[in-house]
Amino acid sequence: MKPLIILALIILAAPLCADTLTAPDYRASLMKFEGVKTVPYKEKDGSWSVGIGHNLTAHSQRIKPSYTRDEISDFFDRDLAAATRAARALIQGFDDLPDAAKDVAIHVIWGVGPTGFQSFRNLRLALSKRAYLAATVELVDSRWAKQVSKDRLDWAVARLQSL
Repeated sequence: MKPLIILALIILAAPLCADTLTAPDYRASLMKFEGVKTVPYKEKDGSWSVGIGHNLTAHSQRIKPSYTRDEISDFFDRDLAAATRAARALIQGFDDLPDAAKDVAIHVIWGVGPTGFQSFRNLRLALSKRAYLAATVELVDSRWAKQVSKDRLDWAVARLQSL
């Protein structure tokens, strides 16, 4: 079986609810860096997003002129559940990591998606081994670091360095 299909099966088999997290609510930090937009906007790659970084194009969703807070909240809940399933599938012992490490993993997955995060082998391995200095080095040298704002990267580095 192809690795992508295996990853999809693992993620789909994981618990669906984000409320099983043993970590803080990610909403505040994701809202801080993603913003909350009720009107769809075009990403650098040409895809359309709305809400708290919800990619409408990737989910094959119809682009509407605007979205309600309830729709945005629903998108967030589903996106967070998917990011959490991916983190659990791709980082050994994710649920036992300190909150700061979970925060960083979720933010990276939020930005590159589960499939993109699969290619972050060294970062995933460093997190699973609780090698936070190595994880910081891998994060700073990543594609994600080049895509996000300096404030967001500094936040993530500080979170890892706090461990």
